[in-house]
Amino acid sequence: MENRLGLFLVLLSVTCFCDANNTCNVPDTKKSYVTSLAINMARSVGPCVPPDPSVLLALNLGQVKDPTAQDILIEQLKNDAVGLDLLGLCTMSSPYARSAACIVANHTTPEVCGSVDTAAVVAMGLVCVLGMENIPEKTITKVRTTLSGLLNYILEHQKDGLIGNAYSTGLAGQV
Repeated sequence: MENRLGLFLVLLSVTCFCDANNTCNVPDTKKSYVTSLAINMARSVGPCVPPDPSVLLALNLGQVKDPTAQDILIEQLKNDAVGLDLLGLCTMSSPYARSAACIVANHTTPEVCGSVDTAAVVAMGLVCVLGMENIPEKTITKVRTTLSGLLNYILEHQKDGLIGNAYSTGLAGQV
């Protein structure tokens, strides 16, 4: 996907011109190239595909409206952000990590995660919280239950030595 984003940005930079107000426009004769590539990138979006922020960027830059692809990407990226937020709070030993873990554990299922990548990031945050001190027993129990479900989901997606894809394998291996 990164190669397509690079191609998209090159195509956009070659075909658009900027005026004195730094407003960039693609001439009507070149819009079909930009639109075609952005639509092709949007086709790679799906609930079972790891989120790729570059597709959302390309859709926005190309001014291509694909509400379905955009909604799926935004939801997936929000889920990733939740896992990263929890991991960040925990690594900083923030007291908010405990309550965040409780909320995440109560609202996270493999289906909500949508991808192995997101499940792995959320699992890393939950594992980190389990290593903290003064975690209420009720929270520990809920975190362990949620973590068990996420780990089973991750392992179910193991195929030919990979978990999900090459990126997911690295994340899952850290859990």
